Amino acid sequence: MRRFGEAIRGLVLAAALGLVFGSGALAAEDAIGRIKTLEGEVVITRDGAETKATVGTRVFRRDVVRTAEKSKTGITFRDQTRLAIGPKSIVELKDYAFEPTKEEYSFVTKVTRGTLHYVSGLIAKLSPSAASVETPGGTIGVRGTTFVVRVKGE
Repeated sequence: MRRFGEAIRGLVLAAALGLVFGSGALAAEDAIGRIKTLEGEVVITRDGAETKATVGTRVFRRDVVRTAEKSKTGITFRDQTRLAIGPKSIVELKDYAFEPTKEEYSFVTKVTRGTLHYVSGLIAKLSPSAASVETPGGTIGVRGTTFVVRVKGE
């Protein structure tokens, strides 16, 4: 049984490496993901500067994603974690590390306002304690799952 678990972990790691190194989808090393879907107006704040997002826009650690009323976006990360962000939302991509060769994993997102649908990727599978979603009322520890968060705000 133990060998089976090790074999599965090895396959997951091999798949992760294939996703990271076998695909030219993310050209910049620092990019942690991409906007995959977008409806309406979505703005990304990076280092104090705002940029209008489009499908294919790369996202980076510490970016803040804001959706306007009647707007939404979907982001896919390097480890295949997916976030769907609903209308009138503010979501910060606080921390992200996906380095399978070094066994370094981190996924920390903060929802200040709005809705977030989370679908876990390899980080939550390889290192469950490394993934979390922060809200004004507390922190959700991710243990390889799908869930929705709604934060009422101004």
